[in-house]
Amino acid sequence: MKTVLRAALAAGFALAVSAHAQQAPRVTDAAGAAEAVTVTGKITAIDRANRLATVQGPEGRSVVLRVDPSVTRFDNVKVGDVLVLKYMQSIAIALEKSSGAIREATQTAPVTTKLPGDKPAGVVAQQTTITANVVAVDAKSQMVSLKGPAGNVVELKVKDPALLRDIKPGDQVRAVYNEALAIAVEDAPKPAAKK
Repeated sequence: MKTVLRAALAAGFALAVSAHAQQAPRVTDAAGAAEAVTVTGKITAIDRANRLATVQGPEGRSVVLRVDPSVTRFDNVKVGDVLVLKYMQSIAIALEKSSGAIREATQTAPVTTKLPGDKPAGVVAQQTTITANVVAVDAKSQMVSLKGPAGNVVELKVKDPALLRDIKPGDQVRAVYNEALAIAVEDAPKPAAKK
């Protein structure tokens, strides 16, 4: 299932690169925020023997995707069909009043759900929990800086200033990221009727 998640995320990000200009989701509220990105691409070539599909993204760039053997109904896909990727990420942060220097990240195993229909479709979801150290708090601008397990520092805008009252440098917070990627192949659009 991890292979499916990696392939799905790679496909989604490969197509989204041109459509979303490689912008990372921005957190607008440290109490909880979510962002969704939808990208569509047209299937331009299929190599069934090698389980490859070429998909052209919204900006005209193409990517060749290796279709995992666990993906059923691949034989129902045809050139001209549309691949729809919907990526959703949400974040929630909760204060943990410990002053230790332990920062960690844990991930749940990816959960894959197949959706009904003639064409391949499914959802892959995963949750990551990160414990980070508070580096700085700017109550006036409602910003908090967090240092994660890999040593990177992220600044978050907090909508509710009351959340910053009890947070100070040295405290730890817990961030929970939920990621889901829905993938569906849809029939090629019907040509417009001639008048």
